[in-house]
Amino acid sequence: MDTQTLFDDFKKQYPDIRPDYTIDQHWHHYTAADHRTWKTLYERLEVLLPRYVCPEFLDGMHRLDIGRDQIPEFTELSRRLSTLTGWSIVAVPGLVPDDIFF
Repeated sequence: MDTQTLFDDFKKQYPDIRPDYTIDQHWHHYTAADHRTWKTLYERLEVLLPRYVCPEFLDGMHRLDIGRDQIPEFTELSRRLSTLTGWSIVAVPGLVPDDIFF
């Protein structure tokens, strides 16, 4: 599928999509159930990760303070990530083309 067709398909579902494929996170639309799911997944990974990831990854998780109780708000998380690394995060509607991602 070519990039324009993919963008047009995304536009049908996400009318506020921008040309760089980013969308607003709409954090306020997450339900209590969504946040509980996040918390459950986070708590499970918190137990597993020390066995499977390098210490630097765990340090990054700690320094970013992603939070276990609710889905992270991307604007705030991106601010912290940028301060630490110069990188940022954005919301996208799904898998985006390589040339957009990279």
